[in-house]
Amino acid sequence: GLALGRTSVARNAEWRSEATLFESALEVCPYSLKVLSNLALRALDEEALGGPARAGELLDKALAIEPGFGSALLNRGLVASRGGDHTGAARWLERAAYQAKRGTGGGGHKARALLARSYIQLAMQIKDQGGAGVVGKLDEARAEAEALLSEAADLLDQCLNQGGSGPKEGTGPPPLKLPFVHWNRGLAALELGDGGDWARGGGGGHGGGGEQLGRATWELEEALALNGRLSGLAGLPGAADPGDLLDTSAQQSVYNALGLAHRAAGSADQALEAFDRGASLDPSAGYELIANAAGLLADSGDWAGALGRYEQALKLNPGDPAVLSNLGWAHERSEGDLGKALGFYRAALDALRPRRHAQIEANLRNLEVKLEAQGWQA
Repeated sequence: GLALGRTSVARNAEWRSEATLFESALEVCPYSLKVLSNLALRALDEEALGGPARAGELLDKALAIEPGFGSALLNRGLVASRGGDHTGAARWLERAAYQAKRGTGGGGHKARALLARSYIQLAMQIKDQGGAGVVGKLDEARAEAEALLSEAADLLDQCLNQGGSGPKEGTGPPPLKLPFVHWNRGLAALELGDGGDWARGGGGGHGGGGEQLGRATWELEEALALNGRLSGLAGLPGAADPGDLLDTSAQQSVYNALGLAHRAAGSADQALEAFDRGASLDPSAGYELIANAAGLLADSGDWAGALGRYEQALKLNPGDPAVLSNLGWAHERSEGDLGKALGFYRAALDALRPRRHAQIEANLRNLEVKLEAQGWQA
């Protein structure tokens, strides 16, 4: 009896948390696909369980047992995405979406939505690199990014609408109208509509720049509104899974994209409102929103307002070369303290070393010439 009691106490201790329950289950059933996948999903967010590295190992083990296991493929894509490997994420998620389309993997729309997200992240990465500065590569990079964004838009449209995505015609899953889906559809539209020379108006058959920006603002506003509605139903029967809601950080990202969409459409007041509302959710994490609001004020010639926002952003992210440079520009254009402007330009270049920045270097040289002509000495 005593021995049995000890076993019971040990088992109760193991079951105090879902994580330890999965660990115990793994010891008993080391080849259980469900146990491997569930523990991997927990490990992805908990360093105590091994973090993303262990999550990847567990999922690789599950996929070695069953290569077409849809949940493991989907979660393997999440692991890759979390590590910044957007190309790897897309490959895993393409396999998950394929299994779902065959009707053997489950989670069809979720796989499509996450795959679309990885395509958007890849496109933005390509856009930032701009063909890695290689002559002749820009057009190739532009075309690749546009293709990825168009594919992402198509996938997300499938999620938002009933589609023939099941093994038989018309048997696909119901629409997946969640904040995450609307958010990413808005991002795809924003990138397709606000590329300037980057997205040369084509939009991959999804409409021109103005139409894309209109779609972007609608989708992003719907993501925020839907998130609010679903949050208000928390705890009630039939409420959304908490994991389907946008946390504060994600909401700030949506507001930032909404502000950028309004700015690109020429609606400065609405853009500023979006940036400010997003920053107010968590001022300590609102660096990008505050910096974008500062840029908007600078565009309108409100240099005093821009200086205040840039200084606020710099406190949140000290040493950021973009903010340092913009502070220098704002001081120079406002005819304020030109000595401060000089200092900010130099600080920006110091923060960038060993990289260089032609525009900041030019601004610094021009200001030095201007101050020398005025008899100013550094």
